[in-house]
Amino acid sequence: MRIFKKGEIVDIKGMGTAQKGLPHKCYHGEIGRVYNVTQHAVGIVVNKQVKGKFLAKRINVRPEHIKRSKSQDSS
Repeated sequence: MRIFKKGEIVDIKGMGTAQKGLPHKCYHGEIGRVYNVTQHAVGIVVNKQVKGKFLAKRINVRPEHIKRSKSQDSS
């Protein structure tokens, strides 16, 4: 079981073998920030472009569809 904390940056990658809590296809490959953690899902803020504007969208995704982003690792 993966544990996520508020403020972490995660990559969204839908896993077809588990359909519960699957994000919409427009969020596949996006990067977001965790804002809420519940027992079965993780709330993520994602910036989505709609008609030339970037909107902060809040989505709920199950943990099997996300992973920690390596873009912020210091190496």
